Amino acid sequence: NLGQTLRPYHQLTGSVGVSYRIAQAVHMLARYDLRHQEIDLAGYRRTSDRVTLGFAFSPGEIPLSPW
Repeated sequence: NLGQTLRPYHQLTGSVGVSYRIAQAVHMLARYDLRHQEIDLAGYRRTSDRVTLGFAFSPGEIPLSPW
């Protein structure tokens, strides 16, 4: 297992998401994710991020959250 051979490992993650109703049952979704990793192996540090956009169909009064 790779995880057993890693030296001290630290990870910080965070995300935020929003939805906006376009029509009665159609919603536009947006999400932003950020991840920072540090491994005590030759000073490895990496920060990555991701933006996700999409549409959802939810016929009820309260929209369903995809995440």
